[in-house]
Amino acid sequence: MVKICSIDGCQNKHKGRGFCDNHLAKEVFADSKLCTFDGCHNKHKGRGYCDKHLQRLRKWGDVNFVPDPKITSEKLSKAGKGHPVSEQTRKKISERLKKAYTNPELRKKQSESHKGQIVSEQTRKKLSIINTGKKLSPTTLKKMSIGLSGLKRSPQQRKNISEGRMGIKFSKEHKEKLVTSHTGHKDSEITRKRKSTSITKAWANPELRQKMSDIQSTPERKQLQRDVMRKVRHNQQKPNMKELKIKKILTDGGFVFNREQDLNKFIKSSNESNFGMFINVPFSHPKLQQKYKETDFLIPPNKIIEHNGTYIHADPRKYSADAKIWGKTAEERWGLDKMILDSLKKQGYEILIVWELDLVKDTENTTKKILKFAKT
Repeated sequence: MVKICSIDGCQNKHKGRGFCDNHLAKEVFADSKLCTFDGCHNKHKGRGYCDKHLQRLRKWGDVNFVPDPKITSEKLSKAGKGHPVSEQTRKKISERLKKAYTNPELRKKQSESHKGQIVSEQTRKKLSIINTGKKLSPTTLKKMSIGLSGLKRSPQQRKNISEGRMGIKFSKEHKEKLVTSHTGHKDSEITRKRKSTSITKAWANPELRQKMSDIQSTPERKQLQRDVMRKVRHNQQKPNMKELKIKKILTDGGFVFNREQDLNKFIKSSNESNFGMFINVPFSHPKLQQKYKETDFLIPPNKIIEHNGTYIHADPRKYSADAKIWGKTAEERWGLDKMILDSLKKQGYEILIVWELDLVKDTENTTKKILKFAKT
């Protein structure tokens, strides 16, 4: 007759102590010694503790001690510095991370854990150094583009990104890279519509419009705009019809046009029978941020001919002192011109003003005036 387990309802074969194999194991475990740490029911390993608490005692000398995870991660980071990771290990880590990020619950947990986390300046510098010169593959860039498409950020996120970018100054090299990367790039019709809609909404906000106005109105920004416009003007080198008329008067009078636009190079490569156009002459005035005056005509060594348009310079014969010209009164325009010309005269320059009205209606006398000034 086969002996069975003594536990009611169990028909398994007897193993020992009146129990089957399964119930015998439970009985032996119940009789065995347990960990003496309060609330721990793990099996005894040594010195009255289970394996976990025994390891704490051996390593830290205190069963209650729990190491700070931040300090532990820093130690691990230092220990791993300079340690080369094999290609096989990298692939394993990459595959593990891919599987982890396909889990939406895990991604949500990580997102919540990073909320409100402040990254130190030291960490930012480290990340910047690590990513410097790092080139992403076309496949990775495409994946990033697909991942970001359709992403909707909350107003708070947008504000954080905007504040984070404020005050950032890019190096010349970085600016050149940005220009190169955008050269020849054409936005799709959908992207254009999105940009147009977002700009329309932004400009409908009076607070934002005021902010943009304040940013563009700073003296530094205005000076930058002036410098850009001068460069554009130099690159185009397209004088208007009245300026071309004065140029012809000078060439017909025996003067030779010198294309050089750098002041020092122009002076070295010219004599009194030459003239240049759109050359920046430095000057300084305590009330002005402007540092250069773009002369219409320069005859070496110190003669300047300025063509004043009727509207732009507010010809006193056409406009009263309180007339508005591009947001300023005519009187303000005259005052600005006077400050610039007086500063140049103090530096030893002789200046002739040619008004548009005189050039058109009294061409003969104006021509004589220009040639007399240029030759004497």
